[in-house]
Amino acid sequence: ESTADRLIEAFGDGVLQVLEEDEGAVAAVKGIGRKRARTICESYREHRASRDLLVFLATYGIGPGTAMKVHRRYSMRL
Repeated sequence: ESTADRLIEAFGDGVLQVLEEDEGAVAAVKGIGRKRARTICESYREHRASRDLLVFLATYGIGPGTAMKVHRRYSMRL
């Protein structure tokens, strides 16, 4: 069983909110320790900015390829 499957089984539709806000709850899932929970949550938070930018730019008709170029160009400055 994958880690993602275990997280979804534990938190259902609320899994993204838990990843955003509660490392302790993630660490409480069987097979995920504190260190791994921290890594999972940090990774989710880091990638959230990219997803948010892609969604935002898509509303203006900007495709994912161009959006990622924008992200790479300006991500250090945001």
